[in-house]
Amino acid sequence: MILLLASFALAAPIDLDAALKLAIRDGVDAQEAAIARRAAESTLARRRLAGLPSFSASASAGAELAGDTGIGTSAGVGLASTTPLYAGGAISADRDAAVASLEAAEAEERRVIQDLTLALAGELLALAAAQDGVAAAGAALDAELALERRISALVAAGTRTRADLLQQTAAVAKAKSTLVAAQRDRAHAELQLIGDLRLDPRESWEFSAPAHPAAHAYCRWPTAL
Repeated sequence: MILLLASFALAAPIDLDAALKLAIRDGVDAQEAAIARRAAESTLARRRLAGLPSFSASASAGAELAGDTGIGTSAGVGLASTTPLYAGGAISADRDAAVASLEAAEAEERRVIQDLTLALAGELLALAAAQDGVAAAGAALDAELALERRISALVAAGTRTRADLLQQTAAVAKAKSTLVAAQRDRAHAELQLIGDLRLDPRESWEFSAPAHPAAHAYCRWPTAL
């Protein structure tokens, strides 16, 4: 089920840290890995409790002859273990198996989170590259428009030919087409992130790419997520 977070509008840009928290919270793979880890933790806790000795207590009271003095009373308390001595090996083996299962579940959760981190970092970098492409294409279009205006003035003054102006007009049209393509690439990159993070596409979102994705600290175990 895709949850649209209409009310989750962030004032600050969504960086890799915030994107990873959203992906862990709402991602199916991350949720399944977390559930498996918690189940393994619960199993290990039960196996450890099973290894503790269990005792039962009993009490008895009665009457007995006390020689020449007559009848006296007696009482006794008994304490016995209900854990068979031969069960120790099986309990230890079960506990070791639960430890191994927990370690495997933790490793799987780390792998899922690392895969999410690398995927999100790549998408954020792709968006940053697309934004740079839009900025470069916009600057190039401004330069071509400025040159077109200068050539137009020179044509009016009689120092440039009409063919020069037509050639520059074609260059302006090409620059406009390049800008439109760059804007389309940026929109696709934004929609990719919005979809993967299950954000509301009706809202306006701003993203921030990681500075050093290759050595990013979020690939480690997320202790505070």
